Amino acid sequence: MSELRGEGLGLRAPKSERWLVRGLDLRIATGAVTVLVGPNGSGKTTLMRALLGLTAPAQGRVLLDGAPLTAHPRRHRARTLAWLPQRTALPWGMAVESLVALGRTPHLSALSGPGDGDRRAVESALERVGVAHLRRRDARTLSGGELQRVLLARLLATEAPVLILDEPTTALDVGHALDLLELVRSLAHESGRAVFMSLHELDWARRYGDQAVLLRGDAEGGHASGAADTVLDPESLAQVFDVDVELREDRLRFSPRARS
Repeated sequence: MSELRGEGLGLRAPKSERWLVRGLDLRIATGAVTVLVGPNGSGKTTLMRALLGLTAPAQGRVLLDGAPLTAHPRRHRARTLAWLPQRTALPWGMAVESLVALGRTPHLSALSGPGDGDRRAVESALERVGVAHLRRRDARTLSGGELQRVLLARLLATEAPVLILDEPTTALDVGHALDLLELVRSLAHESGRAVFMSLHELDWARRYGDQAVLLRGDAEGGHASGAADTVLDPESLAQVFDVDVELREDRLRFSPRARS
């Protein structure tokens, strides 16, 4: 399994001198779920793009298996790091099965088509996410929740050891969202994947994360990282999100803060 790390990462807001993150040391541990939380505009997606090599950090560096990410060939990076972005545009129609099969692209030779191993990986991903019955549907006709699950299947079809998911529960109803979180946790704990996932739902982040990174969204690019139940404590969340927070029966409870 592979290890992805950030050393002294500093990220600025686009076309701005404002720091989103500064001095962040991050290790996305194998066999664990690391959750990323923070207010809107705090730099969560920017951090994920830096870890994928899609944008360069203003400070620090990203390492894959101990070497700078940019030193690895793109094909190796594509096989090792798989990304589920917040939004995916479908420029043309294709069957769900074909969309999921795109996850195998980094493994294919320019001289040959998909082999038995590729077809097995696609079938396994369709079954595991519960969308095999949609295999022949045009992906453009799917609901938002159905499409999100199909895109997760594409992510799984890569068989990449490091998975990066940007708010994957977006557009999912509560049942499918919890199914997804259970699946992601099993991929880490049982299959040994390294998972880095941003979530808006703070209680779910605390429940399903082993480690956590909290971006404070302040002018200094402040952050905290460590065990999820320590980083995502009521006092810290109340300060960062400007709400009242209680921990009752091991669940976070939120209420609006009284205004004078």
